[in-house]
Amino acid sequence: MRSKRPWRKSGKRAKPTDNEKKKREGEPIPLKLSEACARLQEIFANSPLLVTRQIRSGPGSGLSILVVFLQGIIDADSVSKTVLEPLLKDHGLPLTRTNAVTLLTERLVTNAAVEQVDTVEDVVARLVSGRVILLPEGSRCALACDSSRTPSRAITDPETEGVARGPHEGFVENLEQNLSLLRRRLRTPHFRTELFIVGKYTKT
Repeated sequence: MRSKRPWRKSGKRAKPTDNEKKKREGEPIPLKLSEACARLQEIFANSPLLVTRQIRSGPGSGLSILVVFLQGIIDADSVSKTVLEPLLKDHGLPLTRTNAVTLLTERLVTNAAVEQVDTVEDVVARLVSGRVILLPEGSRCALACDSSRTPSRAITDPETEGVARGPHEGFVENLEQNLSLLRRRLRTPHFRTELFIVGKYTKT
């Protein structure tokens, strides 16, 4: 007796849900800066090291731009000179939602390395790599400027805790530099830190 094959339902496959599309294509950057800022704060669990600043650039009322970076792994002087100063000065260029990315890249931002990103995942990946993110109001595209900081003192091999395998790097006196060392090894938003003030008199 011939065995019957299992019955299969014929028809078209179900359409992918919005969440499945986001996973495949990447989550688009919100058009509103408030929503974009809230989304990044959610991803980084409201980390105090995630710095966000909204500025206006251009003649008249200007265009709102959200500046985002992770404190400790960027060079503050470089961000001030190559990113903030060109945007805050009276440059006279009419920035709009459609031309902001082009003008920022070609005329305003003087940073040597600037790239465009168009998903939230790419923004997060650039943030944990020491980039400064510029989000113009009403644009699905953001700019990532390389302003990563170089160590102020060389990270040397620990003298008392030497290892044969693994990274030969040791902590130093500066807390931000130690966090920067960890951040460069763990480039993920799941690496989170909390700052506490300890000491009745020292307040350290």
